[in-house]
Amino acid sequence: MSSPSESMDKVIKTTSPNLKLSFPNATVTTPGPKLSKQDSRPAPTLFLKLPTPSKTYFSISLDPDAPFPSFPFLGPVLHTLQTDLTAQGEADGEGWVKLSGSGKPLAPWVRPGPPGISAPHRYVFLVWEQPEGLTEERIRKEMGWGEQVGLMARMRWNQSGFEGRFGLGDVVGGNWFVCG
Repeated sequence: MSSPSESMDKVIKTTSPNLKLSFPNATVTTPGPKLSKQDSRPAPTLFLKLPTPSKTYFSISLDPDAPFPSFPFLGPVLHTLQTDLTAQGEADGEGWVKLSGSGKPLAPWVRPGPPGISAPHRYVFLVWEQPEGLTEERIRKEMGWGEQVGLMARMRWNQSGFEGRFGLGDVVGGNWFVCG
């Protein structure tokens, strides 16, 4: 099993997340609600609490529980990775601002699919300010990825190693839900 990251642990333990996940039929504003596989099928829209308008952001979503929470030897699994997210529009009445990318995600969203015999899995979303010089091209090159990020590259994801390799600082937004 790959080492868990402090960033992911902090997001899982928080009681006041500053990232909202919006699906067509469900919204996650508090940590840990249970969503159905159907409700979590489309990629969520991310909303950050009062982001810095001039900054660019980077997001990752992980399932630390694959294939079973009691035996996560394949986890964490990378569910999505997107660079070049920016704040769009004004904050709503609660301070949420939509994050939107200029293109498709580097690693497109893979919907939750815990095995039927498994307990529910956690799906953790992390957002950072994107470091200067961190580009999709650089990530592809250093990770040895082609145009598609395959299943093997997503399994046993080393989040701590990734954070160190690309100089990611503190998480500026995070939240999670369970599905299964």
